[in-house]
Amino acid sequence: MEEPNEIRETVFVPAKAQKYVIVSKAAYLLGVYEEYFSDEGTLKKEIYKQLDINKSCRIVRNLAVIRTSLERAYKRINDALSMGRQDVFLIEDVPQWAVMKLAQDGIKLPRAGNITEAMIYINTTLSDRLNNCRNVFPDWIKWEYIRDLFLMPNGTTFEGIRDAAMTYYERMRTYPFQIYLNAPEISDCYLFRSDKQFVTKLYEWNADCFTNLSKVQDLDDLYKGNIYNFIDAAGKIVMIVDCENSDPFNEKSARIPLPQILGIREGMKRLSHQMKCPLRISYTI
Repeated sequence: MEEPNEIRETVFVPAKAQKYVIVSKAAYLLGVYEEYFSDEGTLKKEIYKQLDINKSCRIVRNLAVIRTSLERAYKRINDALSMGRQDVFLIEDVPQWAVMKLAQDGIKLPRAGNITEAMIYINTTLSDRLNNCRNVFPDWIKWEYIRDLFLMPNGTTFEGIRDAAMTYYERMRTYPFQIYLNAPEISDCYLFRSDKQFVTKLYEWNADCFTNLSKVQDLDDLYKGNIYNFIDAAGKIVMIVDCENSDPFNEKSARIPLPQILGIREGMKRLSHQMKCPLRISYTI
């Protein structure tokens, strides 16, 4: 067999190996606008549709949408109030479609004469309603970490609301989709890139470490995709499989798709057939 002229090491990480379920659910509840959800993108439209028929999820989402609008337009809303407007929730900078959807779901926003009153109501109602969405997420993720994203620190006091507004303005461009969420300093605005990215960062913020990567990545697709891409890129390959409790079979050069299961007799038969050559296989029971 000819020796290769060079050895090239390439790591392929196919996009299909990533999962986007947790991140799509979190983005929906935190109030990311519908236009950012799609069938092809990171935030999945299918997840959006699933949660949007859940009354509890709709309520949390629309409360979060309104809170972000209060943070974004803090000064304009205050200016409107000083000009004689008497209800924060009726000012144009607050999405009226979100106000109407809340009313349809039985949440009628009270008259709020200033932003502090409005924010206290939003924060209190969010805190009361969040646990209704607990079953949206799987048991293997720590719910308290997700819940904390929605809870404004000291969000029922003037000081807490003021501090949150100042922090938001200072860091607004680093927030994903510029939505408000309670988190340590965010330096990566791609928080919603994938389940792995989101969950890993979520645990880091809580001085914890998430290690069960099979929950946030399809590792079978990852490994299979790496091998398929390597085979496609190679001119020739040498495949040697050492199965547990068996002798390795003879090495051969070929350009073939890899069986999904190696080390199992049926898989070896498939491999032999595709390579069009016999393989010596031994195994023990």
